[in-house]
Amino acid sequence: MQTPKLFFVPAYIGPLKYYIKLIPRLSLYYQIEFLIVRRPDSRRDQMEKYLKKNHYPYHLIEQGLKPIPWIYLPFLTPMFKRYLHLRACRQFLKIHQPTKLILTKNLPPYQTLLKEANRQEIDTIMLQWAYGGNKTVSKLNFVAPSRWRKFYYRLMDGLYWIVDFFGGGLAYANSSGVVNRLGLMDESAIEIFQERCKISPERMVKVGIIEQQISYELKQLVKQNFLFRKKLEQKYDLGKKEKIITVLVWGLHKRKRWSFSVEEHLNYFQKILESIRKFFPPETTEVVFKLHPGDNIALYLSFRNLSVKIVCDEAETEELVALSDLCVLDPWTAASITVLASGTPAIFVNFSRLTAINAGQELYHLKEVIISREQFETRLSDFKQGKWQSEELPPIDRQAIDRIVALINSSS
Repeated sequence: MQTPKLFFVPAYIGPLKYYIKLIPRLSLYYQIEFLIVRRPDSRRDQMEKYLKKNHYPYHLIEQGLKPIPWIYLPFLTPMFKRYLHLRACRQFLKIHQPTKLILTKNLPPYQTLLKEANRQEIDTIMLQWAYGGNKTVSKLNFVAPSRWRKFYYRLMDGLYWIVDFFGGGLAYANSSGVVNRLGLMDESAIEIFQERCKISPERMVKVGIIEQQISYELKQLVKQNFLFRKKLEQKYDLGKKEKIITVLVWGLHKRKRWSFSVEEHLNYFQKILESIRKFFPPETTEVVFKLHPGDNIALYLSFRNLSVKIVCDEAETEELVALSDLCVLDPWTAASITVLASGTPAIFVNFSRLTAINAGQELYHLKEVIISREQFETRLSDFKQGKWQSEELPPIDRQAIDRIVALINSSS
């Protein structure tokens, strides 16, 4: 009997690596492949490079998403691209006949894929792959469109409805492209997904946070199994000095709304590294600079003058955290879950003008957020002298993976 086929549909490298953590369990039940629905760009290149390097099978749907090398005709060209994308999604699903689609988003361009999957009675599931925070803080990631853009989007929605009507009939045109089920990390995200993704709470199921489970178990393994730790150190060329400090970079420069230039972003982290080196010189301490998923490593080459090891998407955050003696990160990042669950000492810093992200202190139940370089250096000095009180280890949920597998295996 042929094994049913399951496709993971990641938006970029972050959720892709999240999905990969589920493969050891899901491969017992499914033939697993990846589907990239994206026009050619740097984020797609990163996913393809990672999948090829690690020998994961994948497919592309790019028809209707790439620019058409003709003269651009307002309204008509977008409608034609919508038709091309609809046809590509329909043909792909008919040819490959998956049993399940696991998605990151249900917004365009994934909405058309979802509508086609629902039309062909393919089970669709969305997983919250990163901790979304509260509603107020999450709005930092989005820019409200102008009135003109809102009018234009509504007009295009009407024209796309016409394309969908001729492509699948009235019921298809009126269908919203909503997943059958959504796996949530916790209840705090219900309002966010209901508003932004138009998913009703009845379709939402709390499954927990797999990073918490994986990070805790990995840290225990590193502490208890000498050979396992050595193998992990060899993977990252670490372990030759007394201590390992990992800095988890957050992308100040990556969101236009934040108005941080690349120079300002680099200067911010330059000062963090200089403070670390003031107390932990290269002779005694290895400093790992872990970039945010999708960041460009070429921006940071000058930091190597501080004897910093820069790693990007090839590195697994939970592995670096498990090896580290100390982590430095911002209070808003979802990586806080990984760090707190591991029990690795951490300093949460925010020297930027984005004071709203300090809400992460309440969200993740942090003891403190450091808001000045002087405070930061005081904490580094405390750590060096052994005057350190670690964050309280949160209750560890060790059943999250079981619940996600059960959610995926359940029927729609």
